[in-house]
Amino acid sequence: PTAKNSSCATTRHDPQTLIISTDSTSRSDQTMAATTAWDSEYTRLSRRATELRTTTVALSDLQGLKQELSVFNELTSKATNTTPTAEMARRKSMLDSLTRQLDEMLRSSASSMKRANTSSNVSQQMSGNSDLVVMQRQAMAQQNEQLLELSSGLETLKLQSMNIGQEADMHASLLDNIEDNVTGLDEEMGANLERARFLNDKTNYNQLYFWIAVLGGILFLQIMLKVS
Repeated sequence: PTAKNSSCATTRHDPQTLIISTDSTSRSDQTMAATTAWDSEYTRLSRRATELRTTTVALSDLQGLKQELSVFNELTSKATNTTPTAEMARRKSMLDSLTRQLDEMLRSSASSMKRANTSSNVSQQMSGNSDLVVMQRQAMAQQNEQLLELSSGLETLKLQSMNIGQEADMHASLLDNIEDNVTGLDEEMGANLERARFLNDKTNYNQLYFWIAVLGGILFLQIMLKVS
């Protein structure tokens, strides 16, 4: 009986021990399930980050993923009391690494957008400068045409001035000839007047009247003789 009782004692399980063992097994299963769920969510976020890193995406997509990671990080921090220290350290390290990757991607995307905006502004400025250069060239072309027209007008005016000068020289020569002729006529008229005055001074009108009377008498006598 003693041996049998001893054998029964060795095979009998303490109920408290069974409860503790069952609780430990349950907590271990819960921890493993939580770890598996956490790893699945982290894998999803990490895979999404990898996809965004290898493709060209909008900045809003990265910001949305960063928001999801922040929420996941907060939920992870709240499970500190129910998660082993080593597991928490592992999760924190993985989350910190993924957070740094996303921050780097956000900075790179923002920098790319800034460069794109700067390039766009430069392109617009260059386009504006190009339009200004085109307008300046058109204005210069118009000015050149106006200068050519002005130069042509000045050349025509120069030719007309030369023609007017030649005609003026011709008229001046004619006037000089007329003046010479008038001067000659004045000199001749003066000479004629001098001769007429000289003849007037030399002429004796009494003798002229005497000879006229004599000739008249002779003519009268001839007439009378012919009549008789």
